[in-house]
Amino acid sequence: MPALPLSYRYRIERRTDGYRFRFPELPEADFTAATPAEGRAAAPAKLSDALFERLRTGNLPAEARPHRGEGVAYLLASAATKLLFIAKAEESGLYPAELGRRLGMTPQEAQRIFKLGHVTKIDTLQAALLAAGWRLKLSVDPVEK
Repeated sequence: MPALPLSYRYRIERRTDGYRFRFPELPEADFTAATPAEGRAAAPAKLSDALFERLRTGNLPAEARPHRGEGVAYLLASAATKLLFIAKAEESGLYPAELGRRLGMTPQEAQRIFKLGHVTKIDTLQAALLAAGWRLKLSVDPVEK
């Protein structure tokens, strides 16, 4: 599986119904917000939702540098980790009941880890990845200007 980009460039277009956020590499994440600030705050969740289907099909967008006048939205690290866990679990046929057994939790608790809309601590996601036979790797790179 290719790496999951954590940053996505966007353009804002002013419209009569608000501000349209357009993601050239991920058009299914496009949305309209009442204000630019509201749009910037909503962008990480919109990116997560759009990337969920892309991960399932193995069609991840390439990371692209922003052009002049474009902004950059960042996928939250916890959301990226959850997306990768769900993709790996589906790929390996790991079900919530089995994950719960491996982690010593109820199937209902384990089911929440599989729900994109449920907030899960990154430590729990790391434990789930380890239980599934995967390890979490983190790195820090300088931001390009």
